[in-house]
Amino acid sequence: MWTATTRAEYARADLALPSDLTDAEWALLEPFLPPPSHVGRPRKWPLRRIVEAILYLLRGGLPWRMLPPCFPPVSTVRRWFYLWRDNRLWLSLNHALLLIGRDASPSAGIIDSQSVKTTESGGPRAYAGDKLRQALRRIGKWTLQIVKRSDTAKGFVVLPRRWVVERTLAWLNRNRRLAKDFAQTIASATAWLFIASIQLFACRIARL
Repeated sequence: MWTATTRAEYARADLALPSDLTDAEWALLEPFLPPPSHVGRPRKWPLRRIVEAILYLLRGGLPWRMLPPCFPPVSTVRRWFYLWRDNRLWLSLNHALLLIGRDASPSAGIIDSQSVKTTESGGPRAYAGDKLRQALRRIGKWTLQIVKRSDTAKGFVVLPRRWVVERTLAWLNRNRRLAKDFAQTIASATAWLFIASIQLFACRIARL
C-alpha cells in the first residue's frame, strides 16, 4: 500500500534517471559482471553505465535506436546485452539474487501463464493436463494444486496464493518494454524478463 513513508522509501529523486542504479544496487550487481581484461584495449565505457542504459530501455519501452546520447553508443550497449544473454549471465544473476536470504531448496512454487484466445480446435489447457505432472515428476515429488476462479464469482475476488504471482507480474509490467513482446527471439524476450526481475531484486535487497 502506498503511504507517505513507502513513497519516500521508493523515491529515486537523487538519481539522474529513475532507472539508474543506486550505489548499493550497483554493489550487488558488480561482482557478477566480467572484470576488466588485462589484454587488449581498456574499456571505454564503465559497465555500470552499460547496465543503466539497458535498464533505461527496459523501463521506457524504447527501441535500441532511441537510446539518448547521455548513454554509451547503441552498438556498445546492444553488444553487451546480447553477450550476457548468450552466456546466460542474466539467468545466473537473477538466480543468485533470488537465493539471497532464502533456502536453496524451496518447499513450494507458484506458476502462471498468459491467457490467449484459441481457435475452434483449441480449448482450456492451463495446468490441468498430464504434461505438467510428468515434468514435475522428473524433478522430485510435488503436490499440484490448481487454484481456479469460481464461475459464480462477481467482481474482484482474492484467491489463495494466486495473488502472489499476479502481484509479481504487476511489478514486472511497470517496465514498458514488457507491455508487448517486441523481441524477435524467445531468448531476447526471456532476457528482458530476467533483467526486470534483477532490477526488482536489487532494489529490494539494497534497502535491507
